[in-house]
Amino acid sequence: MTQPVINTKYNFINKIKYLDNGGGGICIILFYTKMEKNIMTSLNNTSLTNNNNGIDTTSHYNIEHTVNEYKNKWNLYESFRCILVEYINKLLDQVIKENKVKLDKNAIEIKSRTKTIDSFKGKISRDDKKSKYKNPLDEITDLVGVKILLTSLKDENILYELLKIELKDNIDWENSIDKTQDIKKERKFGYLGRHLVISYDDKMLKLIENSDKYDSKDFTNFKAEIQIKTLLQHVWAEVEHKARYKAGEELDDDKKRYFDRLAALIEVADDLFKDLVEETEKINKKSRKRIDKEQDEINEQDDMQKEPKIFISSKNIAFYLANEKVKEKFKKLNKENILYVLYDEEPSLISMNFIELLKIINIQYTKDLNTLFNDENKKILYAYAQEILSIDGSPSRLPKLSIMQILAYAKANQEQKEKIKEKKLIFERTCRIIDKLIKGENNE
Repeated sequence: MTQPVINTKYNFINKIKYLDNGGGGICIILFYTKMEKNIMTSLNNTSLTNNNNGIDTTSHYNIEHTVNEYKNKWNLYESFRCILVEYINKLLDQVIKENKVKLDKNAIEIKSRTKTIDSFKGKISRDDKKSKYKNPLDEITDLVGVKILLTSLKDENILYELLKIELKDNIDWENSIDKTQDIKKERKFGYLGRHLVISYDDKMLKLIENSDKYDSKDFTNFKAEIQIKTLLQHVWAEVEHKARYKAGEELDDDKKRYFDRLAALIEVADDLFKDLVEETEKINKKSRKRIDKEQDEINEQDDMQKEPKIFISSKNIAFYLANEKVKEKFKKLNKENILYVLYDEEPSLISMNFIELLKIINIQYTKDLNTLFNDENKKILYAYAQEILSIDGSPSRLPKLSIMQILAYAKANQEQKEKIKEKKLIFERTCRIIDKLIKGENNE
């Protein structure tokens, strides 16, 4: 009998020759022939092989074809990402300006990404996804992703409700997630972020600039996932994702308990920060009201004695500068063709250097800021502006904080002036000019 020939592709006996003329030989040949046929049939029908075109028959789609389709459309998805981010930014600017919501735009961070081609391929190649999706490009909801990070739970709730209203006709609720409700129902601790899956809408183009460079037809049926979360939730989600799920191991009960304890701490911290924000808002409201009252000269002699003074701080100075009567003080400092005060513009930042400057000249309370506007200081301010005009050939246009710096330095005694210059709390040229002007007056 010759040795069987082994087919390496299928790893079974492909052909048998048996030279014995006995009936047993025929039976053996028939046996292997039938086995070969059964194996071939089994291999052709099983879901564990590829067909002759190289298509993975365990999925509903051709992976390579789908990846190429996404690759060809990737620039459109990237354009959709840009549109969505700009739309959210413009929407926030609009509602904040119209006082529809109380949010600090500077405290909001927006991150975004379009899923890379490699990431897309990896996702649709996973066994659980191959059996789930029929058309990945239509069914995957986070090809475009936006994360909106906020400082407090209160801000998160405000923004979540805002987007629910603005995008109510475009939300895919079946795929949107509110982990806050899920966790509470299960009486557990964990990630509390909220995800909204939204579809493209033409109104997005109407709100952004340079919208004419886009064709709305390109984005039909495009979806994106918007994640709204606090910074602490974002940190927790990143840690949990990388340490708990990316590790690829089944966690034992002790490790799971550690994660639950960490999640509880994060949630408590978020709640405490929310309380801190709310308490700060109450204090700020009270301070603003008190500062407004300080500027009311009618009440100054009676009621002002009974209430505590307001300490200077960046926030309280901002309240002071925003007061209408204080604005009027700055407005009166205008001197045509010499000095123009930007009395109606509010500073974006009041630095610690400015606070330190005021403390050096013994200004501790917002009420004491009014002492800067005495006649002697005004005289030096106008002389300074005249000197700048002779040097630069144009009148000074100064914001309120710059005016206050000049008035504060003019008020300082010699020892205080030296400390201010040593700490470089005011522009060196400003100090030099004022010193020269005061010296000139003293010589006279």
